[in-house]
Amino acid sequence: GIHLPSVLGWPVAFVLQLLVLGLLYIVADQWGNRQKD
Repeated sequence: GIHLPSVLGWPVAFVLQLLVLGLLYIVADQWGNRQKD
C-alpha cells in the first residue's frame, strides 16, 4: 500500500528546512546590520 507519512514527510521536511535556512539568513543579516552600528 501507499505510506502517506513517507509521501508527505519528504515535502514537509524540505519546506521546514527552507524555512529554517531562511530564518537563519534573516537573523544573520539583522545581526550583521546591528554589528555595523
